[in-house]
Amino acid sequence: MPIPIGLLQKSINTLSKPIVIITAIYPDGYTDFGNQISIDTFVSYISPFFEFPVEINDGYISIVDSNTNEILGTNIVSSSISTISISNFDGYRLVSAFYTGVQNLYNSAISVAQPYYTVKAMVTISSNSSNNINYDSDGYVIFNFATTNIYVTLEGIVDFRLYSTNDTYVSLESSTIVADQSTVMIPANTMVPNETYYLSAIYLGSGGISSATNGLGTSGFIINSI
Repeated sequence: MPIPIGLLQKSINTLSKPIVIITAIYPDGYTDFGNQISIDTFVSYISPFFEFPVEINDGYISIVDSNTNEILGTNIVSSSISTISISNFDGYRLVSAFYTGVQNLYNSAISVAQPYYTVKAMVTISSNSSNNINYDSDGYVIFNFATTNIYVTLEGIVDFRLYSTNDTYVSLESSTIVADQSTVMIPANTMVPNETYYLSAIYLGSGGISSATNGLGTSGFIINSI
């Protein structure tokens, strides 16, 4: 029995308009900076002969940033399903699943955008160096840096200030973090004897790591000038 032209045209038009959705993102909602995320997608079309989605087994799906159009990851479609893993995800993004389509079979299609973001690593700064430093010789203080984010390596620049009051300070030479530590030198005769000073380490942050300080002004590391 011949297929009516109208029905054939309807079938072709329906096949050419896939529907794409993001079904899940792991971890859900947000994750620590540097952690790999996985995005599950589903692409299908509604057949004129059935009242349910029909599988698509061809083409590619990409995860894109809807604000910048940056492609974050791509994978093939198999049985309508595709999982895209992304290891360089950072910041706050609106992500969409973009189906590239297949020539002469399916048009391209894009899902509704979903927000997802990474949380920058938080840093704590401490020191177990001596609080007593001779004013007339170069003194050294070692600061220790730590974070609970297992996906990042602490690195970057640390500025140092030597406070005599909450509002008065001398800027010291900056240094870098090496093996989770940074050392500052207080040059000889920067301080006067028998006075109390306060040393602040100011970490400027790096990539997905937040800036931090051990305390500014009189909240800094106490130095007794002797």
